[in-house]
Amino acid sequence: MKKSGYQGILTQEQYDALLPTLANFSEERKQACYLVMVKGMPATEVANQFSKTRQWLNDALIKVYDKYVQVNYPSDWQTITVRVPPHLAVIIRGMEQKALDLLKQQLRKIN
Repeated sequence: MKKSGYQGILTQEQYDALLPTLANFSEERKQACYLVMVKGMPATEVANQFSKTRQWLNDALIKVYDKYVQVNYPSDWQTITVRVPPHLAVIIRGMEQKALDLLKQQLRKIN
């Protein structure tokens, strides 16, 4: 069975710190994500336990992890607003996405 990339990725403390950002999540989704991300249970097993699809769970895991990344931006990162032509906006958004992808990789290595 393939291991989820989110399996066991957060500590109890990290997950607890995220809870205020998950106010729009149902208790069921929060519990399912907790079981995978903190307790390390296989995603397929958790999805079956909640009578949900693995896709339902994977969507929730992605959203929770994205919230985790948002809460853990490096302190020296800056938010900026610029007015540029559309072709430059595409480039800038691409740069931001590359930086976020790198941050996600670094955070996974730390965990």
